[in-house]
Amino acid sequence: MRRESKSTTGSVVRDRRSKKWQFFWWADGRRHSKRLGYFPTKTAARNAAQQFRVQPAQPKPSSAPTVPELVERYRAERMPTRTDTKRSYEVWISNHIIPKWGGCTITDLEPRPVELWLESLSLAPKSKTHIRGVLHNLWDFAAWSGDVARDRRNPMELVRIKGASKRVQKAPESHRGRVPKLGTTFAGAFPRYGFAVLLLGASHQRVSCLEVVRRGLAQRQAVG
Repeated sequence: MRRESKSTTGSVVRDRRSKKWQFFWWADGRRHSKRLGYFPTKTAARNAAQQFRVQPAQPKPSSAPTVPELVERYRAERMPTRTDTKRSYEVWISNHIIPKWGGCTITDLEPRPVELWLESLSLAPKSKTHIRGVLHNLWDFAAWSGDVARDRRNPMELVRIKGASKRVQKAPESHRGRVPKLGTTFAGAFPRYGFAVLLLGASHQRVSCLEVVRRGLAQRQAVG
């Protein structure tokens, strides 16, 4: 048997005795063969073997939307309605996000490339944080609309901004809501401390209302 042609997609071989052509190829780690029959030329045998060649797997087209497509839908469905906030979003999207990621799908926005890109921008850390926040919202919107898996973590949570300060926590609602009411309740019995409680509540200070009342009761007992 004489080998006539060989390649990574298989080879055609003609048997010297029978003059018949065979096709050999590798797939899944195993060698396969197929008898082709009589053909006058090598080219004819190759053409006949074409149907048995293993075709390379074609990449599946991504079902994730492109960044511009997602942005347009986000504008219509989830864009903040407050004028100042909406204007700032549009600035970050039009001047930075679309120019850089306009030819990508939302799934291309992974933590490492996004973080390196943000580091390369000549912007203040606060501005970079705002851009990351917009990208975070776009990812959340993609999950909400079913364009990406909802069980995966938002990749923008892994993006770090050098020099960005931590977000200042707001005072608990329990203090901000109860202090003025408690100050009003005890204003009659303890005018001085009731007024102090009102001031502290208005300024959102974390001061224990019970401590203020305890001091007032102690002072009243001492006087009595």
